[in-house]
Amino acid sequence: MHRVILALSLLLPGCASVDRGLGIAQGGMAAVDVGLDHALEQYVSAVQRLRGHCQAQPDPDACALKWSVTDEDVAAVEVAAELMGDGYDETAEGLRKMQTAWQLLWPRMQRVINAANTVSRT
Repeated sequence: MHRVILALSLLLPGCASVDRGLGIAQGGMAAVDVGLDHALEQYVSAVQRLRGHCQAQPDPDACALKWSVTDEDVAAVEVAAELMGDGYDETAEGLRKMQTAWQLLWPRMQRVINAANTVSRT
């Protein structure tokens, strides 16, 4: 993915490549968000099915341990998912800051670039 972004940035002029890069990052973030939600739904459903299966076994605790659906296992997944959510929030905030900075930065840069191009033609 990094190579694709790098290739795109080399093909596009400055502003377009920054805008495109921010757009790609947002698209990636959306894919992560949807993917995590889907994975968590599948996990919860699988845990419920396996726990139901284990309750019907002679040693439910051994079964839960075998299939990694103990309370500790599920708690570890919850902690990791929360960390991932926190990372998502932090990254989204970083992207918002980058977009805001770019919106302030690019017009100023563009004025100087345009002025230099005008001066160099005269």
